[in-house]
Order: sequence, then C-alpha cells, then structure tokens
Amino acid sequence: TLPDLPAVGYFFARDVARSQHLPVGMISCTWEGTPLSSWISAAGLGRGVPSASNPSTPDGSSISSGEGIAPGEFLPSSVFNGMISPLLPYALTGFIWYQGESDEGSGALHYRRLFTRMVRDWREHWGEGPVPFYFVSLAGFGDRDYGKVEPYHDGHGKVSPGWPWIREGAACALSLPNTGMAVVSDLGDETQKYPADKLNVGRRLALLARHRVYGEELVDQGPAYRSMKVQGNKLRITFDSLGGGLVLGMPPSLADDASPVLSAKLGGFFIAGDSRKWYPAHARIEGADVLLWSDGVEKPIAARYGWNGFPTGNLYNREGLPAAPFRTDSWQP
Repeated sequence: TLPDLPAVGYFFARDVARSQHLPVGMISCTWEGTPLSSWISAAGLGRGVPSASNPSTPDGSSISSGEGIAPGEFLPSSVFNGMISPLLPYALTGFIWYQGESDEGSGALHYRRLFTRMVRDWREHWGEGPVPFYFVSLAGFGDRDYGKVEPYHDGHGKVSPGWPWIREGAACALSLPNTGMAVVSDLGDETQKYPADKLNVGRRLALLARHRVYGEELVDQGPAYRSMKVQGNKLRITFDSLGGGLVLGMPPSLADDASPVLSAKLGGFFIAGDSRKWYPAHARIEGADVLLWSDGVEKPIAARYGWNGFPTGNLYNREGLPAAPFRTDSWQP
C-alpha cells in the first residue's frame, strides 16, 4: 500500500505515529519537477479567475494574456487546479512541503515572493486559520567549493542555479505564524539533485510537529542566526535555537561511519568589507556566539554562512541539528 507515498512523508508520519501512539493519515499530493507558481491558485497569484475571455487548459488552469510559460511547460496554477483544489475543504492538521529545485536559475529570486504567497493562499482556501505549515530548506547539491561564496551571476553574466537564494526565499515564510523550517543542507549529494537520505529529512520535519503541534519537550531545529556585532577587525554572530550548545558537527551520513573524522576547524563562514569581496573566515565558538575574522578583511561589515549550492559548514547544536545558512547583508545579487 506504500509504493506511491513519498519516503519523506512516510518517515515523517512514522515518527509522529510512534511518538504519539496515534494513527497518522497522510494525503500524498506530489509531482516531481514542478515550479512553485503551478501550486498557487489564480487568485493567489493575483491573476483573476478563469472566464470565457480568459480560457483554461484541459486541467482547469487559466491562461492570462501575455502569461509566460513556467519551466517544463507547467502553467501557473495548473497543479493547484488539478491536485489541490479537489481536496478542498478536507479537514487536516497541517502541511509539509519539500520543493524548490525546479525554480533554480532565473526563478530563484522570485521564491521569496511566491512561497509566502502560496502559504497564505492554501490557508485561505482551507479556511481553518493558520494551520501548521512545515517546509524543507533545500539539501546540498553542486560543486563542493570551500574557498568562495557562490555568486548569483558569474563574471560573464551567466545565472547560477541560485540555491542559496531559494533557501533564503523559503525562510522568508517564517515570518508567517505557525511555520517551521527543517534544514537539510547537510544531507545533500554533490551529484544528485534529489539526494537519497529521505529518512533524516522526514525525521527533522517530524521534530517540528512533535514539539509544536503535539507538545513534546524536545529541540526541533538547529542554530539560527539572530544578530551581528562588529568588534574591531572581527564580527560576533549570535544564534538562537542553541539546544544543548553550539558544537562542531557532521552530517548523519558521516556520523554513522565506523570511524568518522571530525574536523578540528569550524568552517563555512565568509566575511566581507566595503569592497563586498568575500573571504573565508576563521571561526571560533564562544558560548552562544561565533567569532569571525580574516587576514584579508581589516574592517568587516558582513558575514555569510553556508552560502553555496552544496554548503560545507559544520556548525550544529548538541542535538545534532545543523545551523541554517544565512547572510547578514542585504546586498542585491
């Protein structure tokens, strides 16, 4: 009975069921390779509703005059009309969401606008108020590059996949009530856009539900950036969600190895000055803070962590949950 249920959903439900000693019902509503715009209703996108002068495709999606075609020929609102709308108004406890790869490249910068719009759109259609909406921040994918921050454009103007910007765009939804983000940037594979480790993705989503919906006393997320302070030639970064404290950690795939090798250095941090040129930073944990500095930056003003398609940072809390990628600057790509 399970082949068509995505593994992430299965492991999420299994953890919740085991912890609560209750059956958990899941509705699998998934379609690989779909862009975010196809999951939002026409009203949610601000495009009006289908009419005689605004024709629809066979699956019910409306086509506005001059509307661009989304990557892969998926029209805006098409998946919502075909897969979400038929479920209304089925009663439910909440949503879990894992998507974003199909919005890479030129769509990456639009994710912050569309994703918060989608969360509001679904909640409005269900009419149950701000039901829990827990989502996954993309796993790592792409070249492992220890030496630089990934730019959105290269020196020739070519657009990069932009996965750090998709992650940031998804995190913008945390400003909405009853939302939560499972960080899985440490669970990726350099060569696979859809990595094999679904178990830990499901587990981290389940932690959010077990703590926030069912009231279990547990740590449900890793360190999250709170503030930055300039101290001479150094930057002091303060974190929330410390759990048992900040530590150097490693992905579960390495921790399960018979003889894991723990790095002696805290990595994944970069700092920049007025030139906006990024340098790898030396980093040291000091209580709830991380102190950053670099010989190449006399007067640092900004920091980034994990700002790569395949992040290599190793900051965790003692509960084994990774720090979320972040940036302190607001510079436009």
